[in-house]
Amino acid sequence: AAQVRRGVDAYRATGSGFNLPYYLIPLAEAARDLGQPEHGLEVLSEALARLRRSQERPAEAHDLLASVHGRFTEGFDTPDLIEAKALLDEMN
Repeated sequence: AAQVRRGVDAYRATGSGFNLPYYLIPLAEAARDLGQPEHGLEVLSEALARLRRSQERPAEAHDLLASVHGRFTEGFDTPDLIEAKALLDEMN
């Protein structure tokens, strides 16, 4: 899981969002395998929101990500929640 996280973080550091949803899926699977379904759900919702936004369905993307992000009460300093919040802000 740590290698997957480093890979996703390195990809994000390039500034490219192209194909990021496809790189997030293994991260969500790693979270599931580690017994962290909430983390996996956040990662998957970000991936789906990015896909929908790229398909010119921004309202759906925003609503989906906002719904999942709103369920969290802690962990807002983690890379995934920081990225999700930035994506939400970008879509507003």
